[in-house]
Amino acid sequence: MGKVSELGAGVDTLKIGDRVFAYVPHGEHAVVPANGVVPLGNLEDAEIGVFFANLNTAYNGVLDANIPLGADVVVSGLGVIGQMVTRLLARNGARQIIVVDGIEQRREAALAGGATTALSPFDGPVAERVRDLTEGRGADTVIEVSGAAPALNEAIRTAGFNGTVIAMSWYGGTFESLSLSGEFHHNRPRIISSQVGTVNPFLGPLWSVARRGKIVRDYLDELTPDLKRFITHRVPLAEAGRGYGLLDQGPPEVMQVLIDYRQ
Repeated sequence: MGKVSELGAGVDTLKIGDRVFAYVPHGEHAVVPANGVVPLGNLEDAEIGVFFANLNTAYNGVLDANIPLGADVVVSGLGVIGQMVTRLLARNGARQIIVVDGIEQRREAALAGGATTALSPFDGPVAERVRDLTEGRGADTVIEVSGAAPALNEAIRTAGFNGTVIAMSWYGGTFESLSLSGEFHHNRPRIISSQVGTVNPFLGPLWSVARRGKIVRDYLDELTPDLKRFITHRVPLAEAGRGYGLLDQGPPEVMQVLIDYRQ
């Protein structure tokens, strides 16, 4: 996220000084096509623009889930994107929003953002506790945001018969813990890969990445108070390595780390 400092010949859709977002690597400057930036307009708080990509990912996951009014939904993983998903679900009419994370501060933040119940995976299997909360049915939808293979396995167990599992995160490493037996075969869950580069095709031709982006831009304003609270650490560019270390191995209170180019 930054400001337009120069314009190429013939560019009339932007002005010098416009605040914009672009999907480019970290750096003090970037040269991108005019159609490769997203105008952010007059944000109340300029640094909230850094959340544009995360909020796109969260909103896209909710669109992929196609959740009916009154559904019981589980969100597994309560980092920044999981927190955003929780808040969007609260606006989308879910009956129960059951959140799962091992960090107490994140569970508390999700409850403050609209979750109805918060569970720790360290207190026992999630699937059985979700069934206790849903009259034995299991979840209509499980949105898995942690990127951890054991959590995906538990998400499959947690979904009710013919329920839906949205796999939002990037899964790396090995999957020895993933079991496609038991509940996977008996409950016939649908596992959907939510990739932010496209929009749910079942929404039809009226929906596009550009339309989704405009809606997300509006949500930036609405969610500004919460997003501001997600920023727990700021580091200057010269200490970017320390910032990544905080995300990887930092204390439980670490949520969003900003790299500040002004320092």
